[in-house]
Amino acid sequence: MSDGLICSLTNKVADFDNNCPDYDSDERAAKQELEKKKEKDIAEKGRRKTLNVFYVLIGLSIFVIIFSHLTFKPVNAREIAQELIRIGLEIGLYYAIFLGKNWARTLMTILYILGIILGFFSMIALLGKSPVGLILLIMILVYGFAVYFFNADKDFKTFFEYQKKNA
Repeated sequence: MSDGLICSLTNKVADFDNNCPDYDSDERAAKQELEKKKEKDIAEKGRRKTLNVFYVLIGLSIFVIIFSHLTFKPVNAREIAQELIRIGLEIGLYYAIFLGKNWARTLMTILYILGIILGFFSMIALLGKSPVGLILLIMILVYGFAVYFFNADKDFKTFFEYQKKNA
């Protein structure tokens, strides 16, 4: 500690000012480190975006559950238990996606596409009969964005691949 910086090549106190003449920098390793840092920064941006999308999707699910129980379904213990299980499964799938599990991303994409199709036909059936069609339109748009996000967003893809490599 009292000697200062010790060179790992010579095991002596460093005797240079700015650059060591014996040190040969590896340009390729430095470039790889820079690319890893860049990838990690993009993955962090993708992580933040992914969490925000999850929050919106969970919020939409909770809103739809509350709205449907206020307008159509009775509130009883069985219905509440079913909705809690559904939300739990949804959060579990989001967690698997967050960990970089391709099967979960594929399953959610399929479920969202089915939701879009069913929502579209339900919206057409309710045209002019009920204001529920507007809520279905919002659901269709959000699910459509989720399909795009999980399959085409560059930041998500970088984050997803980063999670797969580092899981």
